[in-house]
Amino acid sequence: MDLVRPDDGSEIGVPTSLRLEQGEDPLGSWTCGVPNSPTSGVVKYEGHLVLTSRRIIYEPMKTPRALGRAASTMLGGARYEVDLKQLCGVDAVQGRLPRLRLDIENEEPLVLIISSARFSFPWSKGKWRALDDALERIRAVKGDP
Repeated sequence: MDLVRPDDGSEIGVPTSLRLEQGEDPLGSWTCGVPNSPTSGVVKYEGHLVLTSRRIIYEPMKTPRALGRAASTMLGGARYEVDLKQLCGVDAVQGRLPRLRLDIENEEPLVLIISSARFSFPWSKGKWRALDDALERIRAVKGDP
């Protein structure tokens, strides 16, 4: 997935397919996977979790056009976004994988497996640092301790 880096020199990149709204700023971006179920270690879809000043967005991995739209949906899943006002809570899920749980008003929680890169070794500590970073940034935007 191609990432566009902001002009200000920060390290936050957003997928090129993502269109931010006027006045919306990117505040964080992490590689993630959508598991088969909240407790599964098997990733069903891959993509990027993007935190902005207004939303949290799951932007699915894109595939080459030659493979068609059906392949893109199968590999990356559907795009999902939630307004930060609807976010009730965010927490890490205990377990051997770095899981992030987003509690959303009037919806089932969204659980994502956070990674430091698209391809990382199972023993990599980078994915745990990425989870801590995601928790810290999302909580800061929400005003949670």
